Amino acid sequence: MLSSQKGLTKDEKDELIYTLMQPTRRKLLLLLLKSKQPLYIKKIAELVDASPRNTSFHLAKLAAEGLIEWQFRPIESESGRAGKYYKVTPKFIARLGKLLEVAL
Repeated sequence: MLSSQKGLTKDEKDELIYTLMQPTRRKLLLLLLKSKQPLYIKKIAELVDASPRNTSFHLAKLAAEGLIEWQFRPIESESGRAGKYYKVTPKFIARLGKLLEVAL
């Protein structure tokens, strides 16, 4: 759904608030927002104290919503293997900013 120039639509606002109300997804988004580099799933799971399987489930949901994105890169600790590295999208940053404008 497209944003209006002045702010988020009601549906966009509700969707983002719903996502942020879920503790695991909120932790994931905040971690990725603070990170200066994309993070590998094992590192993400370790930092949010969740299993890689549970972390993967929530990351997939966030990616489907367009709030995070991933790219394949060589895994630093595993020679010859590649994995998904995640980061927040400009869409998430923009929506969060608009939500905060409304809140303040």
